[in-house]
Amino acid sequence: YRNAKEGKASQLNPERTELLEKAGFVWNVTDYKWQEMYEKLVTFRSEQGHCNVPERYPQDQTLSNWVERQRKEYSMLRDETVNSEKDAIGRTRRMRMTEERMKLMNDIGFQW
Repeated sequence: YRNAKEGKASQLNPERTELLEKAGFVWNVTDYKWQEMYEKLVTFRSEQGHCNVPERYPQDQTLSNWVERQRKEYSMLRDETVNSEKDAIGRTRRMRMTEERMKLMNDIGFQW
């Protein structure tokens, strides 16, 4: 899929791509999962009037953990020293927080 999107040789032709997309195939699981959790947060906000999911939230501890991770990712994105750190084999940490995600969170009144 990535090769086809980048115009490189791929056995995945446009017709196959379209069929898979119509069937609901998920190309990027990470983005899909993020969006799924974001929708849970939107629901929480509509029910509670805010985005401050408690640290211990028995109704949905997964959502609570996700919210904490978003705050951590945001802090790390803003910290230039973290963004330049390398792991044991010299790779720079891949940030999961993006400008688009920050905008979505800001748009619903998320407090970082």
